[in-house]
Amino acid sequence: MYAVITRTLREAGLRVTPQRMAIYLTLVKTKAHPCAELVYQELHHDFPSLSLNTVYNTLQIFEELGLVRRLDTGEGMCRYDANPSPHMHFVCKVCGRVLDIEYDGTTTLAGIREHVQASSGHVICDYSLLLYGYCNACVRKANSPK
Repeated sequence: MYAVITRTLREAGLRVTPQRMAIYLTLVKTKAHPCAELVYQELHHDFPSLSLNTVYNTLQIFEELGLVRRLDTGEGMCRYDANPSPHMHFVCKVCGRVLDIEYDGTTTLAGIREHVQASSGHVICDYSLLLYGYCNACVRKANSPK
């Protein structure tokens, strides 16, 4: 993991700084799909000179380099995922949690991509699927006796 980000940054002509490494590792160690503000809050204590703007810029660089995936879940903010490969996410409409779906939907998504390309001529280079509903914790809470 360290070797991949180090090599990727250096090949892009960018320095490998402790702040960049910390931002990346913060994303790698969680499945919560945090927004930039949460990454900043997580790291500000250890890096007092770190600015929110630096976090935003770093996440944008990481996205452009293919190290992370940006998710727009319709909340008015973007979340980030250290798994940049095409995969599905579930967004709870009650608590807002974003969860990875442990289903290899690449066959289905690739089929959709091929259909769109064949029927329209559009060339699709990436795809993601966001599923919206109610997570099991919110369903249990709603169904529990008061």
